[in-house]
Amino acid sequence: MLHTWWALAVANLIEPRVGGRWAMGGLDDNPDPATITAFEPGRAVTIDMGGMVAAWTLTGSAGRTRLTLVQSVGETVPTGPGPATMIE
Repeated sequence: MLHTWWALAVANLIEPRVGGRWAMGGLDDNPDPATITAFEPGRAVTIDMGGMVAAWTLTGSAGRTRLTLVQSVGETVPTGPGPATMIE
């Protein structure tokens, strides 16, 4: 039952592809959702929230999973693990 609920909930929150939409409260209730600008299934996603960009990256290490989250506000864009880079 939880699996069915989760699948329905996620379907209304994210369109998992480059150019897809992302909305924390649901796509139906958000007139200005974020845009997915990079997507690697099972590994990474970058989302432009209009004024803030966030990148999540998963990496495996010694049988564990590491989540790296980089958020950037203004004129920088996260490019993955490590510091954000300036837009020229």
